[in-house]
Amino acid sequence: MHVFDPNCYLYLSSAMDRFDLAEHGGSFTAALRAVRSEEVLVIGVESDMLFQIQEQAAIAQAFEHNAIPTRFVRMPSLEGHDPS
Repeated sequence: MHVFDPNCYLYLSSAMDRFDLAEHGGSFTAALRAVRSEEVLVIGVESDMLFQIQEQAAIAQAFEHNAIPTRFVRMPSLEGHDPS
């Protein structure tokens, strides 16, 4: 059995907090330009404070700007993206 080092959560949390997709090309559209897909589904959770709904909508819009058919779904949740 493999034990997950609890300190890994600190590094993962820090990486998620510091990551900025727009830094990988100057904008969401530029950063996602290399994605090749027939369609994309972007799900945004309305109460999520880490992955905010506005950013999810902007990502969906960036896929659309790159001519990738995109569906954006807003999900209601009282607990953000991780209700457990």
